[in-house]
Amino acid sequence: VTDFSTGNPVAGATVTASVAGGTAKSVTTGADGTYTIDKLPASTAYVVRVEMTGYATAAQSSVAVVVGAVTTGVDFALVPVAQTGSISGKVTEADGVTAIAGAKVTATSGDVAVTVITAADGTYQIDGLVPATDYMVAVDASALGFVPDWQTGVTVTAGVITPNINFSLNAV
Repeated sequence: VTDFSTGNPVAGATVTASVAGGTAKSVTTGADGTYTIDKLPASTAYVVRVEMTGYATAAQSSVAVVVGAVTTGVDFALVPVAQTGSISGKVTEADGVTAIAGAKVTATSGDVAVTVITAADGTYQIDGLVPATDYMVAVDASALGFVPDWQTGVTVTAGVITPNINFSLNAV
C-alpha cells in the first residue's frame, strides 16, 4: 500500500478481506506498506478494502484466494483526502419539498462505495471521494416506505463539492 502522490509506503493502514455472507479478516500494513492476510478460505469473490486516516478508501473486488497458494498483486495507491472531492444534495418526497431523514445515500465508482445517512432536513454530503466522472449515486429509503432511485455519470473533482445531486422519491 502506497501513497498515490509520493509513492511512499503507507504504514498502519487497515486492510480487510471479506466475502459476502462469510469470512472477514483485517490486518495492518507494516512500515514498508506490505500486508499479509493468512488462513482465508478459498473463494473467487473476496473484496479487499484499505482504510487509513487522511486517505480515501480503496478496494478491489473479485479477488481469488486458492488453498495452499499465495495471492499477490493486490496492491493499492491511496489518494490523500486533500486530493479528493465531495458530493452533496437533498432527498425529498415526490413533492420536492418534504425532507426524508434517515435515507441511505451511496456513491460508487469502481470497487469503492461510500454510504452516508441523510440528516433531519434530508441533506447529505459524501466526502473523501477520489476524482472520477463515473460515480453512481443511489438513495435507498425503502425501509422508510419509498422507492429507491439513482443517478449515474456524477463527476467528482478534487477540492470541490459537487452540489445538487438531489432526489425526489415516490412512496411505495
